[in-house]
Amino acid sequence: MAGDITTELLFLDTFKHQSAELTNVDVVRFPCGVLITEVRVIPPGIKAHSNLPDNRAFGETSPHAFQLELFFNNVTKPNSPTFHRLGSLEYDENKSIVFRPSGKVNTDGLVLRGWYTSLTVAVYGTAERSHGHDQDSPPPPPPPPPQQPSGPKRIIKQEWEKDDQYNGSPPRPAPRGPRTPPGPPPPDDDDEEQVQVT
Repeated sequence: MAGDITTELLFLDTFKHQSAELTNVDVVRFPCGVLITEVRVIPPGIKAHSNLPDNRAFGETSPHAFQLELFFNNVTKPNSPTFHRLGSLEYDENKSIVFRPSGKVNTDGLVLRGWYTSLTVAVYGTAERSHGHDQDSPPPPPPPPPQQPSGPKRIIKQEWEKDDQYNGSPPRPAPRGPRTPPGPPPPDDDDEEQVQVT
């Protein structure tokens, strides 16, 4: 069919953990939005994908059977604080290694959870390509932060010096030269906090 979009390998990696006594959780992040059509758990010694170098080509999944739960970040609901349940796979290296979602899964991340020490997983689907001008040119830089001229600050300070009803903390004058005159130190630090208005 002309309308079919060919699927591609979106992700392939092996997650390793010290122990299977605890439920292990791993996260798969995609650099852009993807439509997932299939998730495969690659058994040990099985070639994961035909176009890969030999050092990454073989599965290392262990143990031989376990339940793998899958969750996804739903990019159609950007304000959602949680990952949504995608489903689960009763992995058995001799019987069941492929999980196919029931509908289109539009996401930028997957969470994998299960009782495994090593998990080689391959994710297939299509990457969403942007159709606008965003792909051709980078986004414009953010605007510079607003800069305030130094003139209004002086005016505000002069107005405060004339106003007897100021309810906030008075601004501290900029230090000029040594803070204490030569001789004995001032008797109390609280005196420094007061600003005298002439």
